[in-house]
Amino acid sequence: MAPSGSATGAAIIALIERWYSGPSLPSSTQNDVPPNSWANNQDLYSSVVARSCRTCHVARPDFLDWDSFTNFDNYKPSTRSRVFGANNLTPLPVSMLEAPGTIMPHARRTFERFWLSTSPAQPEILRDYLLSQGVQ
Repeated sequence: MAPSGSATGAAIIALIERWYSGPSLPSSTQNDVPPNSWANNQDLYSSVVARSCRTCHVARPDFLDWDSFTNFDNYKPSTRSRVFGANNLTPLPVSMLEAPGTIMPHARRTFERFWLSTSPAQPEILRDYLLSQGVQ
C-alpha cells in the first residue's frame, strides 16, 4: 500500500472503507455503493467504472482517480480517444473491432470484461454518456 500520507493511498483507503461501511471494517461488504460524488451518475459508475476502470484508477494520481466524478468528467475527451480510438461513436453496437487505436482498459482481463460485456454492454453505456455530454 502507498504511504499513509499519499493521495493514492487515501483513495484506496476510501474505497475499502466504503466497501466495509467505514474504518471499523465490519464483516459484510457493500461494494456496489458508488462514491458520493457519483450520486447523479450511479448507473455509469456501477455498470462501467466499478467493473472495468476502478481497479487501476483508484491507484492513480489524484487527477486520474475516478473516485471523484469531477476527475472522470474533466477527462471526457481523453477517455473518448483512449477507449474508442478514432471511431465514430454514432453507430450501434459499439465494438472493439470498429475502434482501431483503443488502449483502454489497459489490463487484459478488464479490457475483455469491458469490450465483451453484453448485459449491460459497457462500451455502449460509456458511449451514450459521452454523446450526452457533447463529446464526439
